[in-house]
Amino acid sequence: MAGIGPFMRAFILNWPAKQVVTVDNFPASQKVNDDAGSLTVDTGTPGKFNVSFVPSSDAANGIIPIRASGAATLTLKTSAGNLYSAYAVALDPGFTLMALDRATPLVVGAAIPTAEIISLVPAPANGHGSISPPDIPDRFVNGCVLIATTSRTVFTPPNQGPVFIRGKVA
Repeated sequence: MAGIGPFMRAFILNWPAKQVVTVDNFPASQKVNDDAGSLTVDTGTPGKFNVSFVPSSDAANGIIPIRASGAATLTLKTSAGNLYSAYAVALDPGFTLMALDRATPLVVGAAIPTAEIISLVPAPANGHGSISPPDIPDRFVNGCVLIATTSRTVFTPPNQGPVFIRGKVA
């Protein structure tokens, strides 16, 4: 968003409340509060906006993680959405954590369709794999399923099985 001179107007989608917050005519920075929390808009550089959300203890401002213990697959969502983060921990020689664009879980031994892979990350022995898109969440169209597998072509759960697997979607 750009403006002329030191004064600008910003329209910001206040996630997760999904309300548009209007910030008018401010030369440096302004804090905006609403019922869902607050955010700070910093316009220290003309034509640029740095937006940050102020931490809040309000439960309505968070995403409830979907989690499971002792499972090698976890269906996070069965419709389109965004993947914000995922991780799995396993006591195994190593595995790969994958996020797939699909609505149903894979059956053990099934081929992993490469066209469905949103993200993948290798995990070290007795370690964890973590998927955290840096700026913009990963978009999926059909649904989002996490798998922990020792093969990148065929769904093969780790021998020790993940101790814990979880993800955040919206």
